[in-house]
Amino acid sequence: EHLDRIFDRFYRIQQPEKKAGGSGLGLAIVRATIEAHGGKIWADSPGPGQGTTFYFTLPFTPQIASSHEHTQLAPPSGPLAMPLRSATGGPRSHDRHPHILVAESDTRIARYLRANLEEQGYQVQVVHHGVQFLRRLDLAEPDAIILADLADMRALELLRRLREFSQAPVIMLCDSSDEDEHVRLLDLGADDLLSKPFGMKELLARVRTRLRHHASHSEQAPAKAIFKTGDLVIDHAQHLVLLHDQPVQLSRTEYKLLSVLAQNVGMVMTHELLLERVWGPEYNREIDFIWVYISRLRRKLEDDPRRPHYILTIPDVGYKLAKLPSPVP
Repeated sequence: EHLDRIFDRFYRIQQPEKKAGGSGLGLAIVRATIEAHGGKIWADSPGPGQGTTFYFTLPFTPQIASSHEHTQLAPPSGPLAMPLRSATGGPRSHDRHPHILVAESDTRIARYLRANLEEQGYQVQVVHHGVQFLRRLDLAEPDAIILADLADMRALELLRRLREFSQAPVIMLCDSSDEDEHVRLLDLGADDLLSKPFGMKELLARVRTRLRHHASHSEQAPAKAIFKTGDLVIDHAQHLVLLHDQPVQLSRTEYKLLSVLAQNVGMVMTHELLLERVWGPEYNREIDFIWVYISRLRRKLEDDPRRPHYILTIPDVGYKLAKLPSPVP
């Protein structure tokens, strides 16, 4: 019941008749440390009172074959190994098992889905809360999503938020057979839907179909324009960032923030607008988010983060990405 908050700074669980210990920074520090090294961390639980299991991954040392090629990471091994993905969330070519994200508030249904999907060889992660769902998407984009109403957010709103930045296939699990609701979900971007109760064989068939269609569409999609400013290059088609012809490892949120700045290169983006575009309208007052992620981007992109060349601060207003001439060969 605390999964959506346990990584928050200063969040402490108050035990009955006991004082909460510590400052509530332990897990926040762990998460920041792992993410600073290009890793991911998440927690999962079978239900209230049944304990929590923590998982994390860290990348192997990259072996760069060419300055223009993807950074190749050795595949992980062991019982907790997860499919490797690029730092910006795109799938690696050597992923062996599709990654399915299940968002379902009913723990019994979630366990049922997980067991059957894992039986088919899929990598499965389960979330029960909206904040947890959005945070998981921030870490890595799954190959497909099974989405239902969650404890704190309706599936309709989650789908709307999801489609602002992701085209991952989504299969909706609906509590009713109301036609108008189904139409709204399809219009908002759902790829498929099933009404509860549903047959597991049919659901698995629909998952296979969605994965096939998505893979086919991805292969046929035309390449997007490559953005350049100075020695900084963003290849949107491959979610690849290069600086001085060398790959730069960015988290999904860092990449999204940089992309928003690049889409408005040379223009000032206010703190509020950046927060809404990257994190959502409910975060438009969380200025700390901007400071932290701008600082991270500068450490990765600037020769001297204290004297930025690319990401410029407009005092009391926001930031802009400088429009710089390409270097002379």
